[in-house]
Amino acid sequence: NNTSLFAPVAFGLISSAAQLIFGPMIGGWADKSSNRLITVFTGCFIQALTSGIAIFLLAALLDAGSAASSDTAFGGMSTLGIGLFTALSLCGVAEALSANLTSVAIEKDWVPTVFEVVGVGKSDEANDDNDELTSINTFMSRIDLVSEFVGPLLAGFILNFFIEDPLFGFAIIGLGNAATFLPQYCLLKSLYNSCDRLSKSRDVPEDVRLVNKSSCQSDLVEAWPVWIQHPGGVPLVSISYALLYFTALSPHGIPLTAFLASSGAVNPFHLAVFRGLGACAGILGLSTFEVVKGCSSLRFASSIHIWFEVVAVFVAAFSFSNNNVWLFMFAVVLSRVGLYGFDVGFMELQQRQVEEKARNAIGAVDNSLTSIATFALFAATLHVDSYESFSHVTWASAFSVLLASVIFSIYLCLWHEHEHAHPEGSEDVHAHTTQQLRALEVSRVHKHVHYTGFAALAPCSPTADMVDHGHSHSHDHSHNPI
Repeated sequence: NNTSLFAPVAFGLISSAAQLIFGPMIGGWADKSSNRLITVFTGCFIQALTSGIAIFLLAALLDAGSAASSDTAFGGMSTLGIGLFTALSLCGVAEALSANLTSVAIEKDWVPTVFEVVGVGKSDEANDDNDELTSINTFMSRIDLVSEFVGPLLAGFILNFFIEDPLFGFAIIGLGNAATFLPQYCLLKSLYNSCDRLSKSRDVPEDVRLVNKSSCQSDLVEAWPVWIQHPGGVPLVSISYALLYFTALSPHGIPLTAFLASSGAVNPFHLAVFRGLGACAGILGLSTFEVVKGCSSLRFASSIHIWFEVVAVFVAAFSFSNNNVWLFMFAVVLSRVGLYGFDVGFMELQQRQVEEKARNAIGAVDNSLTSIATFALFAATLHVDSYESFSHVTWASAFSVLLASVIFSIYLCLWHEHEHAHPEGSEDVHAHTTQQLRALEVSRVHKHVHYTGFAALAPCSPTADMVDHGHSHSHDHSHNPI
């Protein structure tokens, strides 16, 4: 059946399962590493190595495929071919795990460490939402989106140029990919050597440490307990974000592009334009997020964008059910504005709230949760073989995005953030993250996330700030919610 998605989702299932099982373990190891540079070196080295190995495995697989008979399993793949495909998949899994290790370390640990604002008072504009952190996050996301758009075009050009010898084209792409990790590591090493914060220990010196009752203790080996016990509503935000990955409504996602291509509903040129417009919409979403956040707050900007995505995906699901493919594709592209806007908001929320000593572990758990959602999506599309069955997947995707939005809205109602001061000599009666302790060393002022309780769900935003926080120390209650 030409519309079967079994082949393209097989690797996705393997990769997602591996991320779910091994991702948190790797993240926990990264948090316990005494040298942040070792983490990114390990990630870059494994990525380069697996990219090189994959070239030889692919060459052997193509050779085995050409010699396979039509009566063998898996569409004519020989036993040798199955073994080579398995080895290639494992190689891809190792590359994906190392890529996640590097990206989590940089996005969730290096960036907030380098751009951390320490010791600022209420009168200082830097004590409002960290616009510099937002700018660097959106800048990095734009680079990712541009790469996502340019990369496939460049790869397609190379493969088309060597159409008579596709293996040679794949070899150039693979070797070129492997070669990029050396300058990447060199740039990161240069940044590491030039920033004292990156080379310092994650621990606050014992002689200046306040009483810290945080549940995120460094002696917890497992990443999942660290995530579950983390204060500030972090698990709820993670779940909300992960649900966005149970969606087939993505211009560059395997299920949708494979279905549109195999069903003949869209020709290859229009499919390429569709993917490119998705990346452009993502860049637009990053820009709108910066504008909305600049006029309001981090939380409000994140909420606006995730609810915008809800509207767009429901329009897409309705259009697909009514056989309006072009309106469907337009709505899917439009949904990327909301998705990428929320994505950068989620990233900054995690950067600011997550305990520094657990950033890699919780970042890895976030990736594992998204892998669960992706795994479920691939499982749901594994036996899709008709337009009607894929329509069911589009509606399931839309309701998953809706659930994510509801959960995030509940988080905003149950937890809010405000600034307060700890007078000199006062007893610390609630948990602080390592980065908050650093702020208290300098100015005794920091921002803190408080659980308001379900009583705040009715008034939600305006009066939630009036809820008693239960503090036994005196501090300024003039709130500055984000």
